[in-house]
Amino acid sequence: MEADVIIIGSGPAGSSAAYRLRDSGLRVVLIERLSDSQFERYHRICGAGVSSHSLKGLDIQEEEILNDVHTLRVRFPGDHFVNLKIKGHIIDRPALLLRLRREAMEKGVQFIRDSVISIEEDQGYLLKLKNSEDIRTKYLIGADGAYSVVRKHLFKTTPQIMLKVEEYHSDNKTEEGILDFVMSVRYAHFYQWYFPYRDGRCTGAINGYAEKEENSVRGARTIPLGWVPEIVKGNAFLIGDAAGMPNPMTAGGLRAAFLSAEAAVRAIIKNNPQSYQKWWEHSKMSDRRFSKAQKAFEEMSDEDFAEFARYFTMKGIWRNGFISFLHHPKLLWLYLGCLMSYRHGW
Repeated sequence: MEADVIIIGSGPAGSSAAYRLRDSGLRVVLIERLSDSQFERYHRICGAGVSSHSLKGLDIQEEEILNDVHTLRVRFPGDHFVNLKIKGHIIDRPALLLRLRREAMEKGVQFIRDSVISIEEDQGYLLKLKNSEDIRTKYLIGADGAYSVVRKHLFKTTPQIMLKVEEYHSDNKTEEGILDFVMSVRYAHFYQWYFPYRDGRCTGAINGYAEKEENSVRGARTIPLGWVPEIVKGNAFLIGDAAGMPNPMTAGGLRAAFLSAEAAVRAIIKNNPQSYQKWWEHSKMSDRRFSKAQKAFEEMSDEDFAEFARYFTMKGIWRNGFISFLHHPKLLWLYLGCLMSYRHGW
């Protein structure tokens, strides 16, 4: 079997790549190993908060939006907090992904439910599948998540951190329209989140540190943090989680998944694979200050967190950051890292 483009994985990165290729005139094959029930269950495990900007070009449907969000709240020890205006949504992730896949298939994208056993470089790329015939392709997109088979077979790299997170979906209420983050050493120097989710809420943190919700449904997954050295090699691409693209400060991966899929498709259409690597290197999402800032937070005590946020008393990140900088000029880079995560981390 021959294809022009094979996409492995139909999560946020893979399904959006297939959707963007639907009118390209190329022979596109989308491979997914999970059954429908497994896919639905796995892709429910997600805070699912995403900025409106990240969804451009995906024609989001009203029924795929569970909640609108207008405020990002970050709470620090010492009763310090900052409220930031945002524009985004809590999405029904499985519904969005299945609709993107369906519309791609309606335009000729071939869908195969199978597992990839091996990948060989042979007049392009030759994929051996568990239950289907071999497929040869010119372009290969690895959208197969934290434990990417494309990355393993062709790139032989691993993201710096494999972050285990757990979350709980419950009927407990939270403030509508607010993405609420609580920073503390209690959560392994990371955070606990409280997001609206339909009429209830989604609560989560690093695995083992989340406050367990009564009468809730638990989920857990791995989020890869720390970008791999190469995201394109020959005509093979890594996008989204397969490339370790989730933001090191927020652990948000939907923005990077959707935008990296768009950039990879653009490079394929132009027959210029290296333009994808250059796009990532120049993207604000790949700025090394995110990792530097997160490492600084990992060394802080709750008292340090409180002092860092001591002057977060006004509306708006700019004024809070400026006043805080006047009192802690040596931490300017860290305040800038927080500003960047607010703008580019979700």
